[in-house]
Amino acid sequence: MNHIYCTQNAFGNTELGAREFDKIAESLAEAKADGVEVRREMLSLGIVLNDAGERLKELNLDIVFSSPQPLFEENGKLNIDPLFGLFQEAEAVGAWLLKMPLGHYFGMKEELSHLNALLLQFPKLTFTIENDQTTYGGRTEFLETFFLDCRSQEIPAGFTFDVGNPKYVGEDPLAMYERLKTFIRYVHIKHVIDDKGGLRTVPVFPELPDKIDWIISQIPEEVPLAIEYPINVINASQHVANLRKERVKYWQEQVK
Repeated sequence: MNHIYCTQNAFGNTELGAREFDKIAESLAEAKADGVEVRREMLSLGIVLNDAGERLKELNLDIVFSSPQPLFEENGKLNIDPLFGLFQEAEAVGAWLLKMPLGHYFGMKEELSHLNALLLQFPKLTFTIENDQTTYGGRTEFLETFFLDCRSQEIPAGFTFDVGNPKYVGEDPLAMYERLKTFIRYVHIKHVIDDKGGLRTVPVFPELPDKIDWIISQIPEEVPLAIEYPINVINASQHVANLRKERVKYWQEQVK
């Protein structure tokens, strides 16, 4: 019901061996998080996905599997060969949801039919596309076109909404939410600020930004919220508790 998750990269972007993987998992279990997002790009070759998944289940953590592999290549073609392996890995680790970036989508119906055929082979996986930090995969217009095209062909593609990434493409997260809210299946919570000519991700607590506060109030309770800003094993419990408290606050207000 609460569905508070955390991404592995919230603890840093270094490669994870079995020991580091387990340390993060244990800290999230101790923090009473509901789930963890396993980042494919952070896993060392020594990690066996089946074993990792079993360990996460022992700790009562639900699993999301994430990959930076784009769905579509620069020519608009589906990345079919690596995608099949990616879906198999998500299944092996026991994930219920797979997240990846859009890539270059040009609206080719034949490519969508190939995607649908792939999804039919993995019916237990919820498939989502995230708004990333690129102009071709992070802007509302391209994402909306993709989701509407999928809907018209009854292709079960959902949206992972990263509330911080719109800043990278010069968009308002509230406007993106309004246009894409019916597709949302999973949400990344983070705050992105201007910092010496660049952009930097920072914690949303203790000063919860108004826009993020409002978005949290709108997300249905069955949709998981995932921490994707810098935390550590020492303060993980506090951040999980803060986000859970914020979410529960709105449910209590709704039932008054």
